Amino acid sequence: MNIHFLYRCWAVRSAHLIPLFSRGSFILFLALIPLGQAITWYFLCIFGLSGDVQDDATEELRFEFEKRDGMNITKGWIVMDHWTIVPFIFVYIPYFFCINFPYFRIPIGILAELSSFLTSCFPAWDAVIVILLFADYRTAVWSVLMNQRINYCGDQLQLLK
Repeated sequence: MNIHFLYRCWAVRSAHLIPLFSRGSFILFLALIPLGQAITWYFLCIFGLSGDVQDDATEELRFEFEKRDGMNITKGWIVMDHWTIVPFIFVYIPYFFCINFPYFRIPIGILAELSSFLTSCFPAWDAVIVILLFADYRTAVWSVLMNQRINYCGDQLQLLK
């Protein structure tokens, strides 16, 4: 799903990069990213974590994030909370019931028919959450709806009247 997010982000902010998605080397690079992340996560968990809460490290991370981005890191967690609830509702819950309840002879009723429909709705709702939660997307959608142009000022998008 992160590939879709990257594509949508570039479609709004850097349209000249869209042709990269047609190159085999770029597709291979994108496919290797999760493998690199899994390997990194494995080694961090094995060699880097003690299991103790590191309050000094957490405070330093928050301070650096606020210094660099000018916002509190807790706002990012709000976005991720909203973003992760969508697959939970549209994918995991229906399939949890459909896969597990028949083993216990518990009827699931209409949820069996709805699970395919809900799963097919997931990409659309994921996009809606992204558009609503990220300011660049909201600005771009608003500009299309109001037939306005967008001005790029550094890292900020501004609507032109």
